[in-house]
Formats: sequence, C-alpha cells, structure tokens
Amino acid sequence: MRAAAPASLPAPAPAGAAATLGIIPKPWKVEVLPGSFVFSRDTVLVLEDNWAETAPVAAYLAENLSWSPGVKPKITEARTSPAGGSAIRLTLKAQNPELGEEGYALRVSPAEVRLEANAAAGLFYGVQTLRQVLRLEPEGTPSLPCLNVTDRPRFGWRGMLLDCSRHFMSKEFIKRSIDLLAVHKMNRFHWHLTDDQGWRVEIKKYPLLTEIGAWRSDDAGIRYGGFYTQDDIREVVSYARSRFVTVIPEIEMPGHSVAALASYPELSCTGGPFEVQTMWGVHKDVLCAGSDGTFAFLENVLSEVIELFPSPYVHIGGDEVPKDRWKACFRCQARIRAEGLKGENELQSYFIRRVEKFLNSKGRRLIGWDEILEGGLAPDATVQSWRGFDGALAAARSGHDTIVSPVSHAYFDFDLRRLDLRQVYTFEPVPIGLSADEARHVLGGECNIWTEYAPQDAIDGKMFPRILAMAECLWTPARDRDFSDFRRRLGAHTPRLEARGVRFGEEARPLTIFPSLDLASGRLTVAVRSSEPGLDIRTTLDGSRPSLQSLSYRGPVEIKDTCRLKAAAFLEGRPYGQVEEREFVGHHGRGGRITLSPSFSRRYPSAGLHSLADGVRGSLDHRDGAWQGFEGSDLEITLNLGRLQTVRRLACGFLQHASIAVFIPDQVEFFVSTDSRTFSHAGTVWPRVPRKISDRVMRDIAVDLEAVEIRYIRVRARNAGPCPAGHPLVGEKTWIFADEVIVD
Repeated sequence: MRAAAPASLPAPAPAGAAATLGIIPKPWKVEVLPGSFVFSRDTVLVLEDNWAETAPVAAYLAENLSWSPGVKPKITEARTSPAGGSAIRLTLKAQNPELGEEGYALRVSPAEVRLEANAAAGLFYGVQTLRQVLRLEPEGTPSLPCLNVTDRPRFGWRGMLLDCSRHFMSKEFIKRSIDLLAVHKMNRFHWHLTDDQGWRVEIKKYPLLTEIGAWRSDDAGIRYGGFYTQDDIREVVSYARSRFVTVIPEIEMPGHSVAALASYPELSCTGGPFEVQTMWGVHKDVLCAGSDGTFAFLENVLSEVIELFPSPYVHIGGDEVPKDRWKACFRCQARIRAEGLKGENELQSYFIRRVEKFLNSKGRRLIGWDEILEGGLAPDATVQSWRGFDGALAAARSGHDTIVSPVSHAYFDFDLRRLDLRQVYTFEPVPIGLSADEARHVLGGECNIWTEYAPQDAIDGKMFPRILAMAECLWTPARDRDFSDFRRRLGAHTPRLEARGVRFGEEARPLTIFPSLDLASGRLTVAVRSSEPGLDIRTTLDGSRPSLQSLSYRGPVEIKDTCRLKAAAFLEGRPYGQVEEREFVGHHGRGGRITLSPSFSRRYPSAGLHSLADGVRGSLDHRDGAWQGFEGSDLEITLNLGRLQTVRRLACGFLQHASIAVFIPDQVEFFVSTDSRTFSHAGTVWPRVPRKISDRVMRDIAVDLEAVEIRYIRVRARNAGPCPAGHPLVGEKTWIFADEVIVD
C-alpha cells in the first residue's frame, strides 16, 4: 500500500503539457525543454559540498519523495556516489551574485537534476519548485519535466500574520500553516500572541498571564482559550527554522492589553478589576505609561520572549491606543510633565522609545504598526503600514525600514466583497512617490489574518487562494506578473493542495444582486449583474444552491412572495466565485410610504427613505446595504399602506452587532390607525437580548393581532442607551439598525 505524503504538502500533478506546470510563485526565468527525468529505485540525492548545510534540505526532499513505492532516494556525498547513475545533485557555492541568498538555479535533464544555490535557503526554495513540477507517468512512476529555472525573490520579507489571540489555534495547525508558507517560498510567520481577548504565551515570571489571561467565558459561561507552553514555542520555532521561516512574535502594547490587565490589574491606570474581553474592537483600558512597574513588567516579559524567539525582530503592536485613561491618570500626566512631553501622543512615543531601547540592549529590533509614527518615531523602529501606504511612505522617507500590509490588499479576514483574488494580485508593496534609495527601505510585505470571526477551521478559506497571489506579489517582479497567467497556473496548482486537505475559499464575488422596488405598483424585481463577461449565471428561489441544472438567468426576476434568491456563476462548466444570496419578504406593507423620526444616518442609508418597506431583508453583515442605521436616539417609524387592509401580524426586523455598538432596542411598541390621527396601542415587546452577546443576531420583533382593518402602522423602538460597562466603547452612543416593517 502506498504511503501518504505529509498532509500539508502538495501532491504531484499528473503528467501533461508544460504549460500546466503551475509553479507559484512564478519564477524569474523558466525554459521548458523536451523530455523527462524519471525516478527509479536507484535515484540518489548527491551532496556535492557543504554537507552540514545541504543535508537537512536533502533529507526534507527525500522525505517528500518517499510517498512513491520504490522511490526512497539515499543521500550520499559526491565522492561516494556512483558515476552515471540517476541523481539529483545539490550544490552550495557562494559564487553566483545573480541568485543572492535565496535564489537558486534548477537544471533538469533526462540524465540528472542539478540544483545550485549560494545558501541553504536557496536550495530549499529550489526544492519547492522541484516539488511543484513533480508529476506521475502513466505507470505511476514519478518524473520531472526537463527545464532550466533561474529564480530569486524580489523582496526579502514575505510573510503572513496569524492572530491566535482572538481564536486559539493548535500547535499542529501552526506547524501546518508554516509548511504551507514554506511551500510557496514565504519566509516570515508573524505570530500575534496577545490581545484583549487572550494571552497565548507562557511567561514563567508571571503565571497569571496564562492562568487568567489565556481564558475567557462566553455568554453561556463556557470557558474558551488556551496558550502555548515555552516548550510548544521552541518546537514551533525549530520546525519553522527547518523550513527557512522566521517566527516574529507580537506582544501587544500599550493598547490591546486587557488580557494582561485582567491578570495583573495594577498595570492599568485605574486598578481594575478587568475581565478578558469577549468582544472585539478597541478597548479604552491600556497599560499605564506613567508607572515604572509597567516597564519592569514589559522588560521581564520581553526577556523571556527573546529567549524563546531567536528572530532579530520583536513586534510590539502599538496600534489603536485610546488616550482616555492616560488623560485622566495622575501618573501618566506626571510622566508627561516630567519628560517635557506635549501630550498623550508624545507619551505614546515615549513608551515605544523606552521599549525599543530595552530591545536594542538585547540585540533585537522593534517593529510596530504605523501608529507608532504618531508623536515621533523611535530611532531604529521598523514600521508595519496597515492603514494604507502613508505609513510606509513616511517611514521610508525618514530612513526607516517598513513592511507593507495595507487593508486594501492584505487583510485576508475581509470577505470577497472587499478583497478578492484579483485585488490581492494588484498589490505593489513599494508606494508610489519613493525614490530608488527610499524604496530600499521597503523590506517586503505581509498578508494579515485577523480572527475575530475566523476560528481555526475557517482559516483555510481565508488563506487560500489569496495567499498564493500574495506569495507571487512578494517574490515575482511586477513586470512579470499577469493575472490571467496566474489563474491558469492556479488551476494546475489547486488540485495538489486540495489533495492534501487544503479547503479553498472562493476567488471572487463576481455577481451582485440588485433589488428594485416600483413605489407606484409595489412591484419588486431583482437583477443579477456580473462583473466579468462570459459567465453562465444560474438562480434558485427556494434557498438551494444553484447548479448547472438550475434556471438560467436571462433578466430581472419578479419577486412576489417570501423567498431566498441565490445566484451562482459558472465558467467553462465549473463553479466560479461565491454564491450570492438575498432574502425577500412578501407582505401587505411592501411599497408603502415611510415616515421616520429621526431620519437615518447618512452612513447607513440603505436604499433611502422607503427602504423599511421594500421587501428586502438584511443579513448578519451590517454593511450589506439593507440596514438603515439610527445613532443615539429612539426611533419612530410610520408606515402608510395606502388603503385599508386586514392585518393579523406586525413585525419589525432589527440587528444586534454588539462589538460596533449596534443593539436590538430595549422596547418595541406597535400602534395602528385608520386615519393617521388617532393610533391605538397594538402591543409592546421587550426583546431582552443580552447586551454582552458577542455573536451577531437578527430578530423580528412581532405582535399578533385579531384580524383588524388598518391603514397606518407606527413602530416605536427605544434605544438601548450608552454602551454598558465592560464594552470597549463604554459610555458611547449606541445604534438601532432596522431592515423592514412587515405587515401580514
């Protein structure tokens, strides 16, 4: 029986045309030649020099060839290898300036394979290319197409951030993720280990960080969390090193630190108490910048972190630091006066500079998010630019190194409406406007996977296929990139990863659903529009997933009754992109006239004044265009049906998204009238949805009536009031989001 290949590694492709080799990222130079190198029982891996450095790469290659029966290549030195036999020769000689530290030259002929590099990392990346072109002959024997490849990366920093604070990921999953990075020649794993929702790294001097800070309880009281022991971390770091991936730890400070404050409240400005947060967002409680005890704590923590992570860099976050607590803290204000600072922004700069000085004393360099530019940049800090490219521009122009990971191209937690595969592929890490000298400060880039809404089992769909586009953007020169060519190679590459258990997400959302209500007739029609030509669009109205046997879309569809419309695109007979869906409701009030008090926010207008009677339901995405938002006040909706109608039930749909201060109303009252002057009370509902709930919730708040003839309905919704204690926006105004007044 054939042994399985390691679960995270690509399987060989079937033999086929050279055009379907599917190498990702695209090499610098490729020449495909006739013929194949066919493996045999006698194939050996020959190390021609530098045994100590080449042997680990050879062992890695041998392990990944051993899945095939009869192919278990032995590793031997050149002086002991048989002359003229079937061989893969690994050569390590620092003689080719064209290749640099991570480049390689791969030559495949029918007689032998030669892989040359200046450094072991280059050999390793050459092995990845070799593995991607590995294929099976008809009789099942593995082979390689004859070719010449000369390759090197454009950028030295090619990374991915994985947030393991919001959702804890197992050690084995982390190692699998590192494998998948290495396969695609990415070399930095940015490990986000601490945040408001969990502290994930064992610190011997401060055991409460993991006894308390690593755990949180949901609304049902279920404990959730976990942490990595120091032995776990050493294992991960060693594993990554064997795959030429550097692990960069991120220890957030001074903000995003509530998990640490829950463990040691004396580190705060107020003294607590605190709980590890269950809500996402920006929390006002931060580390106290006026207390020397805070810096003693951080130096002790970082001392242990440095022992665990040999990376020359430590990421300290530094982003999203509210200044409310510092403004009210006598210690922080005393620090501002004593240091001659001009305010809280400069206090943050003082904080970062002090931490950087400590890291420098230990031989390490500091990385921070682009907020560390505010108030003045620490002398040797590296800036990770996420709020666009301005941070990278400012850093590079001031002579500082920068890593570029803008929300526009690199935030893989975003859904495909905001960031699809094509958009990722347009990423150019060097901002426009930099001189050649300034551009040298752009180390490279990262994609970021934040996990507020992505537990471990959702990561593959966020990561793939978008990380393949990112890998190519960071490795391949911009002039050599072409999206159509990339998609062709992706088609050949995808089955290799799927065969090893990678669960791909979609590439794009090529379809958009556009409802349109005719106010005069109340007629609702829905158009499905495509962003790309040549797609075969299929639709269903029963909520089932469209297939090629479903109704072919030919034009706008009239919606008469309650239904869930789904639309799917197909390209060359295969599903393409994400299935789009929208729920619609048929009811007596559809097309009625709406009066609002107050009016909706310009930030969340939906389709305008009459949106609450258009028959279009909202989803859990508050930005889907169906929700109208009302900030900081009660809401009164009056619906005119246009004529007397017999009504048995009234409802209004609301959304709760607590982390962004959207709450279902405390109380909803319904009134009815025949003439718009005198309204009768029809019922009151107190929804009682828990304020601390972290999940997004939609509720239809409803009352049943005896059959009654009415023309006007009034809904009064009472705002939940300021954000409650424990909320990251405590004391701030809250929102009401409504999508439809339903009259049955």
